[in-house]
Amino acid sequence: MATFDLKDFRDQTQSIYNEYGARFAGKPRATRDLSDIDGLIKRLEALVNQARLAGSGLRDPALASMIEQAVENLETYDSERREIAKVQAQGESAIEGSKLATWANLQFGQYFRHFAGQGRATRDLGRLNEMISELELTEAHMKKLLAKKDMHSVREDLKTVRSNTALYRKERDHILAARKNATPEELSSYLATAANEQFAIYNFHFAGRPRTSRRASLIHRVISTLESIGAQMQEIEDKGAGSAQNLGNIQIVETQLQTYRTEFDELQKARRETAIGDVPGHLGAGANWAMEQYRENFAGQDRATRDLVLLSRICDEMLDMARQMREYEAEQYNEGNHKNLNIVLDNAMLYQKEYEEIRKVQG
Repeated sequence: MATFDLKDFRDQTQSIYNEYGARFAGKPRATRDLSDIDGLIKRLEALVNQARLAGSGLRDPALASMIEQAVENLETYDSERREIAKVQAQGESAIEGSKLATWANLQFGQYFRHFAGQGRATRDLGRLNEMISELELTEAHMKKLLAKKDMHSVREDLKTVRSNTALYRKERDHILAARKNATPEELSSYLATAANEQFAIYNFHFAGRPRTSRRASLIHRVISTLESIGAQMQEIEDKGAGSAQNLGNIQIVETQLQTYRTEFDELQKARRETAIGDVPGHLGAGANWAMEQYRENFAGQDRATRDLVLLSRICDEMLDMARQMREYEAEQYNEGNHKNLNIVLDNAMLYQKEYEEIRKVQG
């Protein structure tokens, strides 16, 4: 008994606690895997039994405290397992409803990160329109699900989706009004900021990244948004209210558009030349890259010093990968892609939560 390794016990139990936090704490119960939580419970029970045997001989206060914590966590895990089983007993409809709620929450997260409390005239209308379309799609799926089985949770989620969709439509009107009411000088500045955001999207999501994992519809959105921005800049010139800076911005936008249009064609070509069975691997690699960025820059780091802009980009990337995995699954089922999609959605929600926590700390 005297050879019991206290540090090893602490490390192993902490590893289980971390795994539970990442895979179960605050996650939608309908989509959890019972065999996974059973494995955590079995591992922790074995560690507790070993420690109790050692503790009877060591009588170490530190070990006793660790055992007490482990037993408390076991009770939590057992309780969570029962709740998961109860939810999943409702069948596939409950699981589908939970997934739809997750998709909606990811759109709410985008709004929080990119629109809430920020200057309206500079906001990305292309992103907002895409978010509205996503929520409209989620609403349609929820209504279809309710037609098959009436569930209180889904009805409540549907209300939330509808209210947020209405909010985003109003926000779109406010953004357009803010630009309309701006002076030519103000509008020129607003449009330059909006264009810079599109350049930043390209630089993070496309520059130097493997084309086989990129979302072509995202770069198409960037192109459409820049075309609109360029047209508004040109209107300022046509009205005789332009400036050397605005004229220079028009030239920059057009130059970038040429690059992005070429990249769009190359992305489509790369995807056509990729075997359909190879796509999940490329998408998985793209998600792994984003998760590695999170681990390197945020996991276990001081929230007061973290870069919120970078984390927001990582959140966007995870949502992008999830959308592509969802689109692939709609065409054909692949077990690896299905598992990867669940992992990506879990981590996307985790990163969004971390963004909110960091923003609280940083004010």
